Amino acid sequence: MASANRWLTPLVVLTAIVAVDSFSYALVLPVLPFEVRQMGGGAVTVAVLFSAFSVCQVAAAPLLGRASDRWGRRPVLLLSQTGTLIGFVVLFLAHTPAAVLAARVIDGVSAGNLAVVYAAVCDRYPPSERTGRFAVVNIGAGVGILLGLGLCAMLVSRGFALLAAVGAAASLLTIVGGLVVHLAPPSGQPRTIGWRSLLGATRALRRSATAVAVVQVLIGAFAVTLPTLLHATIAASVRTGIALAGVAMLVGIGLQASVGVWVARRAGDRVATACALGGVEAGIVLLWAGAGHHGQTFGLLCSGAGAALVAGGLLSALTAATSWLSGSAAYGAGLLMGLSQSLAAGGQVAGPAAGFFWLAAGPAVFLVFLGLLGAAALIACRDPSALTGRRAPAGGR
Repeated sequence: MASANRWLTPLVVLTAIVAVDSFSYALVLPVLPFEVRQMGGGAVTVAVLFSAFSVCQVAAAPLLGRASDRWGRRPVLLLSQTGTLIGFVVLFLAHTPAAVLAARVIDGVSAGNLAVVYAAVCDRYPPSERTGRFAVVNIGAGVGILLGLGLCAMLVSRGFALLAAVGAAASLLTIVGGLVVHLAPPSGQPRTIGWRSLLGATRALRRSATAVAVVQVLIGAFAVTLPTLLHATIAASVRTGIALAGVAMLVGIGLQASVGVWVARRAGDRVATACALGGVEAGIVLLWAGAGHHGQTFGLLCSGAGAALVAGGLLSALTAATSWLSGSAAYGAGLLMGLSQSLAAGGQVAGPAAGFFWLAAGPAVFLVFLGLLGAAALIACRDPSALTGRRAPAGGR
C-alpha cells in the first residue's frame, strides 16, 4: 500500500486525468465529420461544429481558471470533467447536427480541465521545476491522443455510438480521479487581482503570452497540414505521410522530455523557448531542402528529420513558454493557465485555417509562413535588458 501511495502522487493522477481526457477526444473526433454528414450536415456544418468547442473555450477557460483561484482547483476541475461527461452523453444520444452542436458547446463552456491541472502544478512546484512537470502532463496528453486514435481505428466499424459511450466512460474515470487527488491551495493573490488587470500586464507577461499564442498557431498550422505538405513536397502517399507525422510526433515528445527540459533547467524558460523555436526554424530549413526530391532517400530523410525537429521544437517551446507565462504568479495561477488554454483554443481555430490557406498557395509559401511565425515568436523572447538597459534576472525568466 505504501508503495502504491508513493507512485500515486498528485502529478501522476493529474497527468492520468489529462491523458484519459485526450484519449476521449481522439476517440471520437476523427469520425465526427462522417457521422455529421450521415445526419445530413454539410461541410459548413462540420466546420461550425468543430470550431464551436474552441470558440467557447476561448471565452470560458480564463473565467474557469479565475474561478479556480477564488474557490479552489478541485471544484472547478470536477465541474469541467462533469461538463465533458455530459457532452459525451449528449453525443451518444445525438441524431441531428443540432444535438451534436449542443454537445460541443456544453463541453466547450466547461473546458477548463487543462488550465486547472496546469494551475495545480504551479501551486505545488516552484517556477524552476515547472517546465519538467508541464512536460510530463503534455506527454500524458500525447500518449492519450495516440491511444485514442488507435482504439478509434479498431472500433470505428462498430458505430459512432460505441465510441461516444467509451468516451463517456473514460470521462467518468477522470471525475473519480478529481475526487481522489490531493491539491494544494491556490497560489497568487486571487482576491486582490482580477482578470481585467491583464489589460495592463507587465512586459514579461505580454511577451510570454505572445510566445504561447504564436506557438499555438504554429502547432495548429503544422500538425494538421503535415501529411498534405509531405505529399506536395516529396510525393508521399497518404499512408506514408500519416506514418511520418506519427513518428515526428513521437520523436518530438522525446525531444521535449529530454533536451527541452534540460535547457529550461539550466537557462530558464525564456531562453528555452527561444532555443526550441530555433529548432523549429532549423526543421523548416530541412523540410525546404527535402522538397522536390520525390521518391528519393535524401528527400525522405530531410523531410522526416525536419518534421521531427519542428514537432519537437514546437512541443518544447509550448512547454517552456507556458512555464514562462506561469511566472507572473501575482495574477493567480488559474487565471494565467486559463489564459494559456484560451490561447491554445484560439490556435486550434486559426492555425489549421491559416495553414491550409498558405499551403494552397504552394509548399514554399507555406514554409515561409511557418518561418515568419517562428521569427515572430523569437522576437517575443528577446532579452528585456536589451530594451531597458538593465541586467536581466538570472535564469532568463
